[in-house]
Amino acid sequence: MNRTLNVEAAALQRHASGRYSDGLVCDAIKHYVNHVGAVPDAAWGQLQFTQRWKTEWREAVADRATEASLASERFTDVGETLYQVVADYSNTDITVATGFAAIEQSPIMPFVTTLEQAPAATARPGGHLNAYSGYTGGGYSVTIPDDTPEGHDLNILFKGGRLNQEEM
Repeated sequence: MNRTLNVEAAALQRHASGRYSDGLVCDAIKHYVNHVGAVPDAAWGQLQFTQRWKTEWREAVADRATEASLASERFTDVGETLYQVVADYSNTDITVATGFAAIEQSPIMPFVTTLEQAPAATARPGGHLNAYSGYTGGGYSVTIPDDTPEGHDLNILFKGGRLNQEEM
């Protein structure tokens, strides 16, 4: 059964969509941080302190990726819960939706476009929504537009493993 939502339910649905989208963006940020933070071993050099720097850098990148993953889980859970509340409150099916207009110009957007293709989900009255909550597959290839300085630098980094340095 589908029908028009009242103002309160429509506001809840917009908020649910925002939190659900935030969860998917946080998942994309996790992948972005892992890509950008993947400094090749040869780039660290051979100075006496470089091993410590390399270890601490990798720990910091892993910590930031973990934080993004935890934020993704929280936002997705809030979004799913709110969608279910709207379905129960309005006694109608609610289709899960996402929107990423706020980050369209961000270097993270190519990761969202590649990894966060949420399949359709519907919250049904009296049910429990388990929506798509982020990329869980294996390898992937992110297509980054080369029309901004950031995009150009990311493309160089991903293709050649070098950025602002001589080829190794």
